[in-house]
Amino acid sequence: MTDGVQHIYGIEYRPIKALNVLSPAGFKVEQLEAARQRAVQHVNKPPRGARNPRGAASQTLAESASMVAWAGHHTEGTSRESDCETNQSMRASTPGVQICEYTYLSLLKRRWASVQVGDSVAWGKIKCVLTGVKEFHFKDRDEFKLLVHVDDGSLITVVQIHHQVVEQLLGLSPRQVSAGLASSCREDANRTKERLNQFQSLLTRFEGMLLLQKDCQTEIPIAIEMTEGCSKEIALQLAERLQRTINNSPVRRDRIIELSP
Repeated sequence: MTDGVQHIYGIEYRPIKALNVLSPAGFKVEQLEAARQRAVQHVNKPPRGARNPRGAASQTLAESASMVAWAGHHTEGTSRESDCETNQSMRASTPGVQICEYTYLSLLKRRWASVQVGDSVAWGKIKCVLTGVKEFHFKDRDEFKLLVHVDDGSLITVVQIHHQVVEQLLGLSPRQVSAGLASSCREDANRTKERLNQFQSLLTRFEGMLLLQKDCQTEIPIAIEMTEGCSKEIALQLAERLQRTINNSPVRRDRIIELSP
């Protein structure tokens, strides 16, 4: 109930019953069913207090539900120095970048929330896929602006690819792209279009490592390095982490379903 201008006199809260009939986890692990129930409870609970506390990064309902569902599920990897640069790696010349351990977007989001004042910068390296392009601007600009949707299994968020990384991958500057597309020479125009098609294909199939940074002046994280695939060391870290998870989660024999006769 509201006066139609500013004041709210009352709120009627009703849980979303449709969430309670979502398909259960079935034969999947018990943790998945527990995560589903936590997400449903989080969505259905009445809103109390500030939606976004002061200094905290704003979250969508999907992001907050994802973090609640898998709270404490992932642990940050050990801080090992690794060199992930390969022939397929593109990196912006950003000074002061520290060597970062492999981590997850959900953990990075909490770390970025603490970056509020001063010149503090937070870095993190994730293994992910690009699920879509949100924005791509180059006309009448000196720098590319490329926003993509990134999914690493723990969270889906928007990331900006650094201008220098885009320029290295594309092989052209924004001015050169605009001039090539507007050129009266058909060969130059076709060559530019071919470059753009190759770049689009790269983004479509990309699965690899991103080195992200965020400071108090940026609203979204910036990818300053893109590497297709992952290094041998990162793969070993993933295998060790999976082995620790298996060792710390004993399997109950009475829960095993025997399908063979």
